[in-house]
Amino acid sequence: MGKIFSWLFIISVTILMASCGESDDFLRGEDQVFYKAKKKLKFEGLLYAAKMKGSYTSDTLVIELKTENVGNKSVKLNFMQAELMGQNGVRSNVLMASTAEKELKVGQTSIDTIYFSPVNDMSLYNNTYLKGAFGNEYFLLPGAVGGIYYSSANIKLISDEKSYDAYQALNRYSDMVFYDVDRSKEYRNALLEKTTKLIAYTNEEQLKKAAADSSIRKAKVLEPDVKLSRKELLQTGIATLVKTYSWNGRTIVDWRMLNHQGTDLEINPEQFRLINEAGQELKPGGIQMEITPGSWKQEKNRLLKGERIAIRFSFKHQTAEKLVLKTDIRYAGSEQLIDEVPFKKFIEPGK
Repeated sequence: MGKIFSWLFIISVTILMASCGESDDFLRGEDQVFYKAKKKLKFEGLLYAAKMKGSYTSDTLVIELKTENVGNKSVKLNFMQAELMGQNGVRSNVLMASTAEKELKVGQTSIDTIYFSPVNDMSLYNNTYLKGAFGNEYFLLPGAVGGIYYSSANIKLISDEKSYDAYQALNRYSDMVFYDVDRSKEYRNALLEKTTKLIAYTNEEQLKKAAADSSIRKAKVLEPDVKLSRKELLQTGIATLVKTYSWNGRTIVDWRMLNHQGTDLEINPEQFRLINEAGQELKPGGIQMEITPGSWKQEKNRLLKGERIAIRFSFKHQTAEKLVLKTDIRYAGSEQLIDEVPFKKFIEPGK
């Protein structure tokens, strides 16, 4: 419900700004970083001017873009094809815009609002999905002009020193600890044993289907396999991506799973527990779930073939050297596919 209200607020602000024209108050307000373009951009008969702001408590940057047609013909604009590029070279697509497309006639001026949520820190994002602190400068690529996208035309937006220094002083992402999957030989062997049982079950079920259905010429026989990386568990036909980190007195586990197997999986998020170094089992203080394409309601707690799920757990817990996530992922009613995932604190190379 909170997300609905926040989007309604964004839309109402967008409509207000689009109807009222350029706002003198755009670069005012508490707890925000402000950006300005030192010069306008003239390109393809258009004159662009831009300013931008971002809230301390949000990952979203809002741009007010003024476009004047100083050429000799009408031009079709597409703001949904605009991009925002950070100092790290990463480009972000538009979240939303007050106007997606419009035709700007000769002599006309348009003022539009564009929203971005840029990835500012790739290392942080790769470990947490968090996008990191705002940079002190960005480049706006205004979008398509007359159906053609020009990647070379950009407007440089530089932060206001006072507002950016105040924002940096917050140091939002300090004291963050990342965890990697503990890829010990013992854990890999235990996971391989469970995967082997699953594959045997899947192969047997496929052979039964082939025997009962003459249209199935030959049942596909799978081989058990397990691969582990810092954030991934790859089992035959099943991929799990898990990002775990401690921050602000909580440990967050972001669990994403794709079932490409022939066997349905049963996942019980309410039974997941975090086991700390003292051996205590901690219940999650919050669980957020999203399933694609979305049969969760029809098939309770079942992840069918071709489906993926994202679950975010939040535990009240400080940092640790080692952790264990106790899971509940089953098939065929009772067989456990993954019963736990051990983690160890990530140490940056050279430290």
